[in-house]
Amino acid sequence: MSDAGNFDDFPNRVGTGAIKWEPEHLKAKFGVSDVLPMWVADMDFETAPCVVEALKKRLEHPLFGYTRVFERYRQAVIAWFESQHGWQIEQPWICHAPGIVAAMNLLIQALTAPGDKVVIQPPVYYPFFGSVRDNGRELLLNTLKIDGEGLYQIDFDQLEEQLADDKTRLFMLCNPHNPGGRVWARQDLISLVELCIRYDVVVLSDEIHCDLVWSPFKHLPLPLADKRILEQCVVCTASSKSFNLAGLQTSDIIIPSASLRRKYRAQLHRSGLSDPNIMGLVATEAAYRYGLPWLKELRTQLASNLEQVEAFFAQQLPGVILMSTQATYMVWFNLQSYGVMAKIAERTLLEHGKVALNPGYIFGAAGDDWMRINFACPPTTLSEGLQRIKRGLDAL
Repeated sequence: MSDAGNFDDFPNRVGTGAIKWEPEHLKAKFGVSDVLPMWVADMDFETAPCVVEALKKRLEHPLFGYTRVFERYRQAVIAWFESQHGWQIEQPWICHAPGIVAAMNLLIQALTAPGDKVVIQPPVYYPFFGSVRDNGRELLLNTLKIDGEGLYQIDFDQLEEQLADDKTRLFMLCNPHNPGGRVWARQDLISLVELCIRYDVVVLSDEIHCDLVWSPFKHLPLPLADKRILEQCVVCTASSKSFNLAGLQTSDIIIPSASLRRKYRAQLHRSGLSDPNIMGLVATEAAYRYGLPWLKELRTQLASNLEQVEAFFAQQLPGVILMSTQATYMVWFNLQSYGVMAKIAERTLLEHGKVALNPGYIFGAAGDDWMRINFACPPTTLSEGLQRIKRGLDAL
């Protein structure tokens, strides 16, 4: 099979159980089913041919018993992060998780106690909120500020006050940032590390979008910003965004500290989640070993799609403010010029535009007047989606 990607055809996902597309799920979530979904963060592209080929080959063996993370898998993970990000991960650091959302909950259970405080930075990936509250921990909001260039910046003064609290045990970082698409600068990460070391707070860095960063920006894994954080950080990674493998529920949780690693693995065992998905291991190993040519093609297509989105808004919806997208395949846009909140815009886009986006309020109160677009789809689908967004916004 060729390594070339297919980014022009639209794969029909109805009937595959895809939460993004199944009419019954759209009806349950949005109240309507006849809409074009441009919301949840998975791509409408076929995954890399090398991944499909590896899965087919594994299916030739007719047994699918209990499995452990194997040596060649770990070596593939190590080689990928060294070649793509210059980060030399040691083999013992690699821990399994059935998805990063699961890992966040497990880590909160393992590294904090009920009543402890956890800091997050809204607007941020919405499972951050639930992972803290659902586990009986107190949530501290270090709300991001918008600078003169329209980009998110960290309120370090407030953050220091929150980290200095004796009950604060964990700080959750989204790096690159979702939904804002911000690539945190080295100095930002260094300042974060300094504060967390000063107040002895563990950092959980969600770096799932690390392979999807747009020129001239470059992802910097948190431990490379300042190696002093190695003993009190956890980096959450996965192939799922880069290669569209979210349904295989396989993530790699990188924990350099032996003591933190023991606590996490004990919680993983207590939760009955120690065994990985064999197909997820096979797919991720193939992606990291052989998928780079496809990923490069994907990046080219996504960069072109991003240009298409930016040009459309500039020409057709000049009053809408887009936050500059430095990473991810999502665009974050502001509704201030319409004088409405995302709840109203969401309903209008569904009714008049027949398009489903992520409303900003799910990312916290700081996102109340924002919306998120997923542009990881074939260009023709994207063009249709943008026209639908315009019809919906015009109806406002």
